[in-house]
Amino acid sequence: MPRRTPPAPTRRPFRALPPITRGPEPVEGITVLDEVQGDAGVVLWQSLRNVLLWARAAPEQRAALFDAGAAAARARVLADLGRDGVEVPADALAAAAGVLADPQGADAESIARACDELSRWAEEKPAPGTALAFAQAAALAQPGDAARACAVGRLARRNGEAVRAEGWLHLAVVLARGSGDWSSYARAFLGLGNLAVQRGNLPRARRLHRQALKAARRHRLRTVEAQALHDLFVTAAETGSDEEAREAAAGALRAYGRTHPRLAVLAADVACFWVARGSFRRALPVLWAAAARLEDPAERVVVLANAARAAGGAGDREGYERAAAAVRRLLASGQVEAAAAQAWLNLSRGAGSLGDAATSAGAARQAAALAAERGQAKIGASAEALLAAARRGLSPAAAPYETSRDAAAALLAGELVRCLSADV
Repeated sequence: MPRRTPPAPTRRPFRALPPITRGPEPVEGITVLDEVQGDAGVVLWQSLRNVLLWARAAPEQRAALFDAGAAAARARVLADLGRDGVEVPADALAAAAGVLADPQGADAESIARACDELSRWAEEKPAPGTALAFAQAAALAQPGDAARACAVGRLARRNGEAVRAEGWLHLAVVLARGSGDWSSYARAFLGLGNLAVQRGNLPRARRLHRQALKAARRHRLRTVEAQALHDLFVTAAETGSDEEAREAAAGALRAYGRTHPRLAVLAADVACFWVARGSFRRALPVLWAAAARLEDPAERVVVLANAARAAGGAGDREGYERAAAAVRRLLASGQVEAAAAQAWLNLSRGAGSLGDAATSAGAARQAAALAAERGQAKIGASAEALLAAARRGLSPAAAPYETSRDAAAALLAGELVRCLSADV
């Protein structure tokens, strides 16, 4: 009897369930009142609720949603806010109030654009819950828009709402594929890959990032290609695939180009990877160049603390003191609380490599105390280990990291420094 050839496996279509639209808050949108105080918060919350009610209603039901005087009452409130000098996007709030003035004929795209603007304003404030709420309102006002669904997923992931983020990113993939919005398609896969990184599923993250890279290259999306390669670098670095990490970083550098604002972040990520591997001398000039280009205090303190650690490991006392002083200034500013424990830990490691036991122990105690306050168990354990080593008179090793790929890595380091140091 002839053997039957099994049928070729069929690829399951990428489907999306209706995304979650509520977070842990007891009343939808109540986070707005927590993040934006006073009358501005009240009118933002009311505007959000109005848009959500309008967006979820069937078109034939919208005419009866609001009282006849609602639009005029909102206009008076907005006028009072303007006289009081409250800094809110008045034009966007007025546009969002279009659902009150003409619920039957309100233009969905105009309402969505108003919510987009309010979301961007809140993200810059920063008011992350408010930003997410208005991004979601925009997506609900225009339910077929892949880019807006992707934006909701991105903000939900940043806010730590992984389940909500995954639902919206899945929806973005489906909508983008149907509409041919390949930028949103690739970006949604990047978001799903970064969710997998957060969950510790690095093989899945790698697959999703590669899918994003494939789509970006097929449709010549240079910026998305750079972001995908950057994310693939992070995944490879986490899994210990050094050569793959270096190749991804070099590809991201080429795709970003010299003027992209994310270039400094890429350089910092690559240099911190080298620091973790003990390649202090290679990392140090890249860290200095990246720090000079980064404006965000939280990003700068991470880079400068790694520069202190690298300088200590390289035996560069002057460099250590320079970096440590900059780190302490940022710590004193109160703008970098989330990164403070890790920064003190790296100051401790750098001082220990220089043989300065007292400074190392003092910084380790700061790291341990802050880590205990904020529940950062891994940092706390590392700080306690440094204190225990200091009590025994031991210092962290500063051995060089030598492999057959050093020449290629040195070329990458030199190119990163040249790109960051160029006038743009």
